[in-house]
Amino acid sequence: MAITQTDDQEKSVSQINPKTSDGHCYTKLGGIWIIVGSGAVGTTVADAPAGSLYIRQDDATSSNASDVLIKVAKAGTGTWESLRGD
Repeated sequence: MAITQTDDQEKSVSQINPKTSDGHCYTKLGGIWIIVGSGAVGTTVADAPAGSLYIRQDDATSSNASDVLIKVAKAGTGTWESLRGD
């Protein structure tokens, strides 16, 4: 079965899942999700299981310009922790 991408979908990590209404792209890999976006983790990916990764790419002038976060609890969007270590 072939999967056809629409113009609304980015040809990045989200080749199967279209962008969410929060502007995040994601794919499911095994039992976790890999999510790419900017700003805070959106509510549309709140169902991501513990262990999922959020790769944030914000404006370079921001103090949080880029970061990788891991989801440490099963429910809610406020359960993400930074892996930057600073």
